[in-house]
Amino acid sequence: MDHFSRLEGTVRTRQLRNMLIIRKCEETIDRLNTENAFHGTNHLCMGQEASCVGAVLALGDEDWIISNHRGHGFYLARCSYDVNRLLAEMFGLREGACMGLGGSMHISDADRHYLCSTGVVAGGVPISVGVAMDLKYHSLPGIAVSTFGDGASNQGMALESLNLASLWEVPVLFYCENNRYAVSSPSERFVANTTIWERAAGFGIRSMKVDGNDLPAVYNAVSQAREYITTERRPCFIEAETYRFNGHSRSDKLLYRSPQDEEPHRNADPILRYLDYLKNESLADDALMDQYSREAQQLVQEALGFCEASSGPLTLEEALSLVRSGVSR
Repeated sequence: MDHFSRLEGTVRTRQLRNMLIIRKCEETIDRLNTENAFHGTNHLCMGQEASCVGAVLALGDEDWIISNHRGHGFYLARCSYDVNRLLAEMFGLREGACMGLGGSMHISDADRHYLCSTGVVAGGVPISVGVAMDLKYHSLPGIAVSTFGDGASNQGMALESLNLASLWEVPVLFYCENNRYAVSSPSERFVANTTIWERAAGFGIRSMKVDGNDLPAVYNAVSQAREYITTERRPCFIEAETYRFNGHSRSDKLLYRSPQDEEPHRNADPILRYLDYLKNESLADDALMDQYSREAQQLVQEALGFCEASSGPLTLEEALSLVRSGVSR
């Protein structure tokens, strides 16, 4: 069923701007990495914008997202494209989403139902099952959504989570972004039969595969999955095939991929594909693309200004005041 075509034209057009905001933000972070502007590492999602924007668009306000180390796109899509709080968090500033204490891989905004990102590979998968259990136990609306990668799909805790989610019949969507590489290892070298979504079917979980670079297709798949989960109160699994343009992390020089390997994927840029879709629907043209691109870049520049005007990171005393000792008195 084509749920996406039922959306208003302005809503569909706005998703082009949203993808560009993520792209411009990640490009800026990539540039700042070369200037050693950040402590620690980070993992960018350039090339995967359709996967996160389309998925989040299909969710309700009552749904919870638990993402992974490559979570900037999901955070921005879920949290109103709040570039200010994302960049401030990465700079370790008190105005960040977690007051500068979480950094790139451990962002949270519970008020907007972005429960967390986690740097532990597959660590968010069992957390999502726990959230779904809570929703079921307390008869609360909404579903839990776990986003993770192809590498994480091989972790024991991910497979255990699939088993328990099916056994306990909890409302959770397992959303696997297969970007074809776990660090430097091509997925066909470490995923048996290279069919991640079929594993979930083996646990009795309804599962499907979608072109993760096709925003309307992603929206339709997640909409169908969410409808199934909320109706049947059972889990569902989606494998979204996509491709990351950049290296695994800021230190990755992409020595394991040749320009010839990358060319067909870069030519299938999800933003340009979506622009073609909008053109075919008479909803956008190149002039609107240029306008949205400028607006997105301006939003990122304003966020950098926001960070420059910050009063800085928390003091040690302020940070320690947020730590709970667990000792009762």
